[in-house]
Parts: sequence; structure tokens; C-alpha cells
Amino acid sequence: IPEELHIPFLMLSFVDEIQVELAERITGVEDIDIILSELTQENLFIYNLDKEYTNFRFHHLFQEFLQERAGKVLEAGKIRQIYADTASYYLEKDQIDKALTCYQQGGDFDQMDELLKTYGLTILAKNRTLTILSLLQSIPDKTLFQYGWMTLFSGLLLSDFQPEKTLPYLDAARVHFNNSGEEKGELIALAQILYYHFVVSGNYHK
Repeated sequence: IPEELHIPFLMLSFVDEIQVELAERITGVEDIDIILSELTQENLFIYNLDKEYTNFRFHHLFQEFLQERAGKVLEAGKIRQIYADTASYYLEKDQIDKALTCYQQGGDFDQMDELLKTYGLTILAKNRTLTILSLLQSIPDKTLFQYGWMTLFSGLLLSDFQPEKTLPYLDAARVHFNNSGEEKGELIALAQILYYHFVVSGNYHK
């Protein structure tokens, strides 16, 4: 790989599916599509994912190597910006679950919370529950409980799989919304708490 591509490739290592438009945005290399296509044909640990040569990925071992190297070469703020730029790209494409993944990988929980506030119910309607639940469960509860919408959707999504474990999340979300004055969130949390006591636990006198 040419030396002038070392930094661009370190940057792209944080992208699982390298779409040409996104790659140009992240690296600033205008002919990145030609470069990736040529390297794919040379079998340099890069794979093409479509017939149009607009979507690529690194071999996972090569990607891990690049990420490890990037952690030593790139500033932490630059890596967070790569995740943020990738998330913005996915938002433009209406791929909310992928945007959430990028924000989670970049540790930007404020943006995750805001996305769930705006699109959370839409995600539920599209039945992307397992994807989002796994993202939320990867965040320690101590951190999660600082965010109302992330905590609320942890409870909502968990109700399909382990309903008996949802109450702490719903209670924490209700308290958060009450303190922040977010009536919509508090009403959703209260409704789910009532459902829990009437249907799940049967302790409806509480």
C-alpha cells in the first residue's frame, strides 16, 4: 500500500462497510474509488461488496491491525470525529441503526440519546429491536442510567425477551424525565410501568 494512503486507510479502518461516497468524505481522497478497486484486484486484504465497485470492506484481521495502529497514530478526537462523520452519513441515508452503532462506538452517548428520542418509536415499528438492544446492553448501567431515552428504550426493548427485568430501567427513565421535565418520555415510562405491574408482576396494588 502506497505510503500516502497509510493515514487514509487508518481512518477507514473504523468503517465496517466502506462506501465510496463515505470514504471520500472521511479521507478527502477524491479518487478513493479507483484506489480501492485497484487494490481489490491485487487482493490486498480489501474486498469488493457489489458489482458497481462502490462498496468495500477490509479483511477483518487487516482491519483490526489498522485500528490498533490508528490508536497509536491518530488523536482520540480524530477517531471520534470519524465515527461522528460516519453516523451523519448514515443519518442522511435514513439508516438509523447504523448511525446509532457509530455513535456507540465513538462513545457519543448524548447523540445516541437524542437519536432515540427522535427515532426510537420508528425503530420499534421497523422491528430492529435486537440490533438496538444489543447496542444498549453493551453500555454499563451506570452510564446508561444517565440518559433518559436510552434507559427507557432499554426497558421497552427488553420487555420482548426478559420482561421481568424491565422495571429498574423504566423507573430510572421515569425519574430522569420527571427531573428534566420531558413529559412525553415520562408518560411513556409510566404507561410501561403500569403494564409491568398489571401484566408482568401482577402486583397492581403498588
